[in-house]
Amino acid sequence: MGYYFFKVGVFWAEFSGTNFLRAGSIAKKFVALFFVFAILALSALPAKAAILHDYTLDWFTLESKHFRCHFHTGGEELARRTLAIAEEVHSELTVMLGWSPASKTDIILTDEYDIANGYATPFPTNRTGIFLSGPDSVNSIEDNSDWLETVIRHEYIHILHLDKATGAASVMRKLFGRAAYIFPFFTAFPNAYQPSWLIEGLATYGETDKERGVGRGQSSYFDMLMRMEAKDGFKTLRHVNAPLLSDWPMNTSRYLYGVHFFQYLEEKYGKRKVIELVDNYSDNIIPWRVNSNAYYTVGKDMWGLWDEFETAMKAKYQPQWTEVSERGELIGERITSEGYFTGPLQVSAKGDIYYVDYNADKNMMLKVIRAKEDGTYKKAKELTELRIAARFDLHEQAGIILAKPERCRNAAIYYDLYHINSSSGAETRLTKCARYRTVSWSPDGKQLMAVKNGLAKNEVHLLDANGQYKETLWKGKYAEVIASIDWSPTEDTLIASVFRPETGWNLEKFDIATKQWHFVTQDDVIETNPIYSTDGKNILYSSDNGGIYNIRRMKIESGKTTSLTDLVGGGFYPVQGKDENELYYVGYTKQGYDIFKLAVKETRDVPAANKGSSAIAKPVPAKVEIGPVKDYSPAESIIPRWYHPILAIAEDYYQLGAFTSGWDTLARHIYGVSISYANYDSSYEDWLGSVDYIYDRWFPTFKLHASHTNDLFVDSNDNLVRVRGNDVQQAEMVIPLLSLTERLSFHAALIKETESDGWRKNSSIASRASTVDNLLGAAVVYNNTATHAKSISRAEGRVIQFVTEDSDRIGNSDYTGKVYVADWREYIRLGGAHVLALRAVEGRGTDNPRPFQLGGSQNTNFEPQLLSSTLIGSPFNRRDYILRGYSEGRAELRNRKMRLMSIEYRFPIWRPEGSLMTPPVGLQQLSAAVFIDRGATWQDGGPDKYYTGSGVELYSDVIFGYSSVIRITLGYARGHDSVIGEDQFYLRLGSSF
Repeated sequence: MGYYFFKVGVFWAEFSGTNFLRAGSIAKKFVALFFVFAILALSALPAKAAILHDYTLDWFTLESKHFRCHFHTGGEELARRTLAIAEEVHSELTVMLGWSPASKTDIILTDEYDIANGYATPFPTNRTGIFLSGPDSVNSIEDNSDWLETVIRHEYIHILHLDKATGAASVMRKLFGRAAYIFPFFTAFPNAYQPSWLIEGLATYGETDKERGVGRGQSSYFDMLMRMEAKDGFKTLRHVNAPLLSDWPMNTSRYLYGVHFFQYLEEKYGKRKVIELVDNYSDNIIPWRVNSNAYYTVGKDMWGLWDEFETAMKAKYQPQWTEVSERGELIGERITSEGYFTGPLQVSAKGDIYYVDYNADKNMMLKVIRAKEDGTYKKAKELTELRIAARFDLHEQAGIILAKPERCRNAAIYYDLYHINSSSGAETRLTKCARYRTVSWSPDGKQLMAVKNGLAKNEVHLLDANGQYKETLWKGKYAEVIASIDWSPTEDTLIASVFRPETGWNLEKFDIATKQWHFVTQDDVIETNPIYSTDGKNILYSSDNGGIYNIRRMKIESGKTTSLTDLVGGGFYPVQGKDENELYYVGYTKQGYDIFKLAVKETRDVPAANKGSSAIAKPVPAKVEIGPVKDYSPAESIIPRWYHPILAIAEDYYQLGAFTSGWDTLARHIYGVSISYANYDSSYEDWLGSVDYIYDRWFPTFKLHASHTNDLFVDSNDNLVRVRGNDVQQAEMVIPLLSLTERLSFHAALIKETESDGWRKNSSIASRASTVDNLLGAAVVYNNTATHAKSISRAEGRVIQFVTEDSDRIGNSDYTGKVYVADWREYIRLGGAHVLALRAVEGRGTDNPRPFQLGGSQNTNFEPQLLSSTLIGSPFNRRDYILRGYSEGRAELRNRKMRLMSIEYRFPIWRPEGSLMTPPVGLQQLSAAVFIDRGATWQDGGPDKYYTGSGVELYSDVIFGYSSVIRITLGYARGHDSVIGEDQFYLRLGSSF
């Protein structure tokens, strides 16, 4: 769960419509900087596709007094429930936060994901997305009585918090609408400009109800995380301020520290101070005044409050770890030591350990640690690659059955089943878009039992060994969740962790013959990860009796339960070894999760639990007044809600205008518009502007762009002498084929570009010929690169682009012939964050095309983004390529054929990951690269000469405003050609490729 707001983009003046250029030896006259946010806001969402929603779905809308709920086929009943919950939450939270939005909030209720999540944004209007699938594991959001209530409450707090603007900030909103940022340093959304831990902390604080046992702020899981933070290394304020954290628990830290901070604030200063902290910040028009706001509210700045907070957390949790230590911790031998995300696990009869591993510097993997005869272990072997949490079961003869998420029709993310050979790792996909979130082998390995998810309900399906459907054994009610199933080795029964709104999380046994569930436990703790012992006489599981997750063993015949571990951290995913005295489990430490092996020599009593539910459900909200079901319409939400002025003034030139952007709630229509009036030398007037439009309803996606801009030329006295107009029209079609590990897209485009003199100061200024460049293009782009939390650049994989363009098909072009470009970029992880980056580009033109140009260091030229403007995100008409150590525009490096090769060794230097409170700047990480570029251009035949450059680049990932990370590159390059090579020092935003 979380929010998104915008990403910062810094553009040169050409985005406002006017460029100042060199004319011969004439110096550059003027450059203006504009901060542009809105058109980039969608990039803050995870890349989805067809592109943003499943194109096969029909969408509808229901409205209540304060909300519009958009839902797809099958979701009407859930939409009505959502509106009832939302109206109840609205009545509570608007009083708590003292704010009610001026217009209705849009809720996107979607069943396109098998994961539990949500998001919220106040820009361009108040919108929140709710994923219907409830949590089915202990991962921090399991403590709820009704998933819809919890996620709606959390996300609506974001809406109210970020939308709230009073005093001077409300004046800015009245003047500029819902502008995310107003140049140079004003805002109409003051609460968005603070560290993410304050934003997420408030929402997590608000979702928590200790009396009902709901929310992360009272969960044993979050207690476990904070207990180990307080014991083994409490994070500094500077560190938690960073937008991206690579050390454990990574970005969960913003929720963890945030909710505990607000709870501490309430306990120490009173609940009213929590609200005052929001109220006092809501009238800021100058962003990031977090420190002064804290001092004004409670009399201490954030540094002082943080010191108090750390002391309070240690005092709160020390008794827990002291009590365990005094009893003597029952903890196993640590088998793995990488921490982060380790588990679940299974163990073979030979003692081989199969487990899922992700340690933040390489792709998630299913691995095996083979046991040696002497009881030690071999080095872990990778079996198959994963990208999101997976679940699996091991059968000695049948192999591994794996449930992992994959994209379905580009946009949806559903769990499917895969067979993995337990020896070779060979993978066979068994289902497609089947939505089986958890699975278990039958004892003979000839059948499967799987839990199907959909529209907030679960079903238990019997499948054959190839994943083919045989029978539906059980259908659940709304919000009932079946997790962690295991088939008994001796009986036709299943054991599972089952969530029901009335009873919370419990262990339940399913009788396959009668198709009935029976309670095994029914209490107020959370039981999870149940599994039968190899002889079927015991059930091993994890539960949070006493406030700490430990491994328990229940004897089925007698029902007697004992604790096998007594841990300071926590224990999960138990598996019996060769006998009941050998236990494997996943244990929690300050570094994350690892696998432990315990020789069971002692057991302890299980702390008592009370009869009841792990979370107390609220009564079903009263029905609210709801309008009729209507087909979804983008009309209401697509209206522009903000604008930003364009202002540029020079001695002989001025420009006045505005730009805006927007998209409808389902992002079927995305647009950006700018228009401005320009006056040159008081003798020439022109209207400048651009329009971008993206249509993402069907498959494929369509893009349009049209713009008119001007280049200005000055003489040796810096006087304006020429205005040259540029007109661009582009139409592009994109066909994406997406998976979680790969992106393949096909592009077709029609492009028209015209350059002509619009004005000359006098007749002595020679006119320049107009040029027209019309072309038809087709391209294919493949990308399977991965970037991890500890990465300094793309860490592994490749990007391949093939482009063909034809200037003859349309005609009336000053360029003729065809152009072919092949661009291959390979990223090889060398270990840790070290990367070898390789690039090879081959460009060929026939007849008289627009020529290729090598040189310079500024053109980063990444592959096109699926939902970016064709002007900045198209693979077509790209002719400029970097060759560091050589100037741009040299005739020796311009021709109709081109070859370029680059090799870079990229390595980490320092990763502080910290930001100051004031000013809100910091450093994410420092890294560097040494490189060699080698390239040539030629007319016919082969190249006469290659030009080589080499050098070093220092990458500084600078944190700005607590939320944005901007890579600033400082480089030195030497061109090794004795005639045209240069020693160059340069500054650039971003990496080279």
